[in-house]
Amino acid sequence: AHVGVGVNWTQATRSANWAARRGHAALVYKNKLWVLGGYDGAGELNDVWYSTDGITWTQATSSANWTVRNSFGALTFSNKMWIAGGSIGGGQNKNDVWYSTNGITWTEATSSANWAPRSAFAQSVYDGKMWVFGGSTSSEVNDVWSSSDGVTWTQATSSANWAARQGHVSASFNGKLWVFGGNTTATKNDVWYSTNGITWTEATSSAGWSIRYQHAGATYADALWMLGGFENGATEKGDVWYSNP
Repeated sequence: AHVGVGVNWTQATRSANWAARRGHAALVYKNKLWVLGGYDGAGELNDVWYSTDGITWTQATSSANWTVRNSFGALTFSNKMWIAGGSIGGGQNKNDVWYSTNGITWTEATSSANWAPRSAFAQSVYDGKMWVFGGSTSSEVNDVWSSSDGVTWTQATSSANWAARQGHVSASFNGKLWVFGGNTTATKNDVWYSTNGITWTEATSSAGWSIRYQHAGATYADALWMLGGFENGATEKGDVWYSNP
């Protein structure tokens, strides 16, 4: 079922309309691909773009209501696009939460979520809620939070079984929440899962892929995917791995 998937990649465009960037977010919403914010080498951004083919991109707004930022959370939930937290530069992190139904107009759900301001955390949707996992506050943390409305956040645990980390990935797959990779005192390639966000079980302390952070994850074609990242804080990677039941 997976022959060729994730193996062969085709370039849709060499240079999209939006400025080259990192630490941005991508979403799928209303049958479009969306790209939001990030850092372009000179400063943080708060522009929003969308495309139906990955080739032609349209700017929804050059400046969203939310402050410019990178390494923030973003997901699609309850028929809305959401962004949360992140770094606004100068070592300052946010814990605000915003949503939009068109990418142009954004509404602030809360200016200050229950979780501490942070960047490079992981987010996913599971069990009818949005979840936040760990990240970097003034140091790495391993707390877990959930919300059904973006306003009120409930702490599942202040200290998950997995080590505090940033630049990790979370996903909802096979009826479980997953957290994998990331960086703390050491770079990781461990994989953990939970059915409630409270109790976590280690699937493996050392996955087949090398230790890394700032990688990406996705669920697709009945598999959990791991894509690229920063290997051991030294090398950018372009490898793609998947795991299926």
